[in-house]
Amino acid sequence: LAVSEARHRQGIGRCLFEWLRESALTAGIVEVKVEMRARNTAARKFYESLGFTQTGVVPGYYCNTEDALRMAMDPRRKCGER
Repeated sequence: LAVSEARHRQGIGRCLFEWLRESALTAGIVEVKVEMRARNTAARKFYESLGFTQTGVVPGYYCNTEDALRMAMDPRRKCGER
């Protein structure tokens, strides 16, 4: 998911994710995973608000200089449920 910075905090990302979650449910998918730069705290907080939890860190993933943060959630749960 990516939303232009000019459009952040307008509910667009949440709507996109809700569409993705419904699509995953229809397809029988039981886990949705995301990955982001570890320093991207805004993305981490956004995904946590949707019910994602951290599942791991990949050291040096981005050009051997920055870690990646991995998160996952069960799409059968409503946004925000853990």
